[in-house]
Amino acid sequence: MCNNNKIFIHAGWNKTATTFLQRNLFVPIFGEGLIGPNTQFNDLQRKSPEQPLLISDESILGVTIFKRNSCRNIQRFNFLDNWAKIAPNTQFILGVRKHDDFIESLYRQYLHVGGDMKAENFIDIHNNNGFIKVEELLYEPILMKLFSLFPRQHLIYDFDLFKTNPNILITELFSFIGLDLSDLDELLGKAMNSNSENSSVGYKSASALRVVNKFVSSPLFPNKPIPKSFFRFMALGKTPRELFQSLPKEKVKRRLTQNLYESLRDKLDLDWKAIETSYVNISNVKSK
Repeated sequence: MCNNNKIFIHAGWNKTATTFLQRNLFVPIFGEGLIGPNTQFNDLQRKSPEQPLLISDESILGVTIFKRNSCRNIQRFNFLDNWAKIAPNTQFILGVRKHDDFIESLYRQYLHVGGDMKAENFIDIHNNNGFIKVEELLYEPILMKLFSLFPRQHLIYDFDLFKTNPNILITELFSFIGLDLSDLDELLGKAMNSNSENSSVGYKSASALRVVNKFVSSPLFPNKPIPKSFFRFMALGKTPRELFQSLPKEKVKRRLTQNLYESLRDKLDLDWKAIETSYVNISNVKSK
């Protein structure tokens, strides 16, 4: 068992500003006190006694796009069970977002890394045989397990608050960790100005990207007929994602997964209502 009583795990979910927080705030502040993705757990020994240890990796509990062989929930539950034996005093930081946005972002992330399924095959609501399983979209089972194993207080935030008022969220986050940052405003200003590289593609461009992905190799699907390097040569150094990101976006945003969400709305709305009531402790409503 790890005796350190200041361990925090920032564990996702996907598309809830995880990368933004890692690159722009956690790395400058924590330095070697930050453990990011793919870092071995024995690096816990590097921790400075003056700072809490922060492990930030959305793949711990998030819905991973890469290296998928089965439903992720078993891995999520196993991690929580095993980590509770190592560091039962760990406190978790988790971002959640409403399911309509969550599904859309997951699907666009899948297209960005080379996916070529249509939305209705990406999440197969009839046979549950899609790239993502329906049960992986539900927050409550994971949060119930987490709260049953780890008795200390956790920070569960609604991503909508980050979009509308990031200062409030980040102030709450660092208060939760126990850091008093007098230069937080300056740090936030620099961070927000640098937050442009992870933009998505437009509705029509995303549909075209899916077709191109059928032919161009990618880390997700390396055996396509056109090597990625050849595509980049022909597209003046751009990957398929970068090429379509550079095209103008529609003024009115449309969802690629709207019909998919509507088919699952009842189940997903129940899940959101449950976690919003019982688990989320920082949101637009609760910060007022």
